[in-house]
Amino acid sequence: MALNMWLNHCGLIVAALLPLAETAANDNAAAHRVYCNLLTVASIPYTTSGLNDDPNNAFSTMLAMNFSTSSNDWTAMFDTSKEAVTPKNPPEEKTPGTDKETWQTMWPQWWAAGRRCVTEKIGQGDKPAYPPISKPEQKKQAHRELQKLIDGTKHLVAEYQTVKNEIKTQKAQLDSYLSEALLGEQNANGLPTPTKGIAAITNWGSACGPNLRGKSIAADFLCACNNNQDTSKQCDPNYDPQNWATGINVAEKWPLLKNSCKEPLAAELTAGQIHGALATFSAALQHADSGGTKYTFLGISSDHQCTGAAAKLCVDYTAYFDKTTGHTATKIPWKEKLEKAATTITVLEAKALEGRNLARQIQANFHICQGIYAAAATGTLVDSVNNAISPLKPSTTDISEATCNNQTTNTTCTPPCIWHESKSDANKKCSLNPKKAAERQATQTPEGTGEKTETEKCKGKLEQECTKAPE
Repeated sequence: MALNMWLNHCGLIVAALLPLAETAANDNAAAHRVYCNLLTVASIPYTTSGLNDDPNNAFSTMLAMNFSTSSNDWTAMFDTSKEAVTPKNPPEEKTPGTDKETWQTMWPQWWAAGRRCVTEKIGQGDKPAYPPISKPEQKKQAHRELQKLIDGTKHLVAEYQTVKNEIKTQKAQLDSYLSEALLGEQNANGLPTPTKGIAAITNWGSACGPNLRGKSIAADFLCACNNNQDTSKQCDPNYDPQNWATGINVAEKWPLLKNSCKEPLAAELTAGQIHGALATFSAALQHADSGGTKYTFLGISSDHQCTGAAAKLCVDYTAYFDKTTGHTATKIPWKEKLEKAATTITVLEAKALEGRNLARQIQANFHICQGIYAAAATGTLVDSVNNAISPLKPSTTDISEATCNNQTTNTTCTPPCIWHESKSDANKKCSLNPKKAAERQATQTPEGTGEKTETEKCKGKLEQECTKAPE
């Protein structure tokens, strides 16, 4: 009976001590959570700013539509049956002397437009979206309208490509910041390298002593969870630490420590997540004043000392804080990298928005081009232009050379304008009849205002009516 009572008493004592033992075993759990949070944000992928090639493809199709509406003389210069630019250079006899450099630069793009007509069957009859344009006047007008839109879209495509390149550069920089924050500079195989990502691996003091912290999140995390006294599980029950009195096997311990973090990765990284993790880190830091120095550390210590012993297992950040004016972090290397990463994400988001706006403008112009081509293919484009620019009437008395020049087809170029099919300048094919031009000049005042002369005003009127003063 007495033995049973004694055993029961011992059992109660053991049961009462178990929670204390568990608490002691995980006494650095708070630091573990902070570093897990930092590790998580440094590991989340960032992909939301990617811009696709749709606008470039749309513009290439615009160029191909325009090529298909070009004159036979133009398209005959290109051999689009080949898979490479053929001929390699523009024909010497057809290249304008003043534009040789431009032609040489643009030649591959012009050929590519023609080649796309072949591969995409644009204007070749067996692609419903882009059937051939059979009527010459429709084809000419389509070419003029398409060229205007292409000229207005070129700079948008160039800007879009610039933004894409900038995003690519910034994305590479972001990946570098995150990698270096987590593992330090010159990391290899997913591990921090001695001197660059971790001060040393020989023992806790050489790796984690004063002025050695902050090279990487990984290094500080290892310092907070492996003491130099025993193998107590001070950070997490799922992590088996190594006694760091001698060299640590980083290739073994770092993956295990990483896996002890159970926080799931978010789908996308945001600047807000980084700022949140850094705020959590700052809030968890402990401070102690001693001998005029303001010590700052994260982990376990009854005072400010971080020695690597089980009771003083902490990461000392004092060297990175202002010792005289307060506890303000300055240049913790991994913290600085994370802050730069957050700034880069903000830049990437702005660039992505700019790129999407440019893409919308390019796509809008592309759809207009499709409408122009479709109207020309169905024979309604010139009719729509005619409705916008009414045919000239013989009775019109105020027709000018500029008015005639605006007529782009022989159906709208009516008297007193004359159509000149042989003229090379498309804007001069329709011009004012020279006789009409002379008559118009004769009816103008010396100042050329178009106001009728006194003789013209009085024509057909009695003299007294003409000279009568206005009432």
